[in-house]
Amino acid sequence: MAGEQPAGLNTLIPNEGLIARVTFQDDRVVLTPSIGSNRDRLNRKIQNEKKFRDLTASVPGLYHPKILREDPSTGRYEIERAKGFNLTSGRGQIQGGGMVDFFHVPIPFKAEAMLTYLRAIDSVNQAGYCFVDHKSDSVFIDSNSKRVSIVDTDALEVYKSGAWERELRGGLPKVLRTFFTRDIGTKDEWTLIPAGPTIVIDGLKSYKSAHEAVVALEGWMRGEKTIHYGGFGVSGTKDHFDLLVSPLKSPEMEAKVRSTDFTHVTDYQRDMLEAEIYTASLFKSEEPQAIDKFVLGIGK
Repeated sequence: MAGEQPAGLNTLIPNEGLIARVTFQDDRVVLTPSIGSNRDRLNRKIQNEKKFRDLTASVPGLYHPKILREDPSTGRYEIERAKGFNLTSGRGQIQGGGMVDFFHVPIPFKAEAMLTYLRAIDSVNQAGYCFVDHKSDSVFIDSNSKRVSIVDTDALEVYKSGAWERELRGGLPKVLRTFFTRDIGTKDEWTLIPAGPTIVIDGLKSYKSAHEAVVALEGWMRGEKTIHYGGFGVSGTKDHFDLLVSPLKSPEMEAKVRSTDFTHVTDYQRDMLEAEIYTASLFKSEEPQAIDKFVLGIGK
């Protein structure tokens, strides 16, 4: 199916309907200038995208949708569509499936995807660039291919000093949370984020660079003590998890708790189990239908 839509998701220039005319096709998106005078602006955006590809070519797990055809003389570009879910819950902006499907994406992969995004930020910062505006609707995660795609790099700018501080002012903490929450907007959405990443996100200002945050997350995922929990209130006891899982009445989750050796569990393993229980709690009774109806705007 192909159809013309305003410039938006799955393109390189979300929310820029005055600049580009966008046609979505099964495997690609076609961009053309909305008017002739916008050709040069569209060409500059594509050049920015190519610069980002060069800067992050070595980032593991980061996939750059291919530019399949390009004609700078007319400003026409055909670009591979990004796969997976984007990280927004905004009505009319969701790509890749509804909220229920998103919350079935394994939480360990979401943590790995968040790490991939931070590695990309680290790469551009070290090269003297930064993102001055982070957009969750332009970040896609695909658990099938284990890849992350960033399809709007228009906010990439040269920043020879203070790049990390500018990233924080540009909405980086909020985007990192959406890897787990998709910005669902419920009062308990913080429970969907494992404790380790929560502490990293909340404490981003305490790191001197994106690289320091990357090192902390990498160590946490390996089971090392690289994240300091302080008074966060995390409990690793079996009693704590028995209390969490009991209301679910889920034999599967109860079996996971029983099989966990809480005397030797790592911070990573404990945090993953806790987030999985909280995520399962979100979908008790009629919650899945209510969530998708609210977010997709198809009724209450």
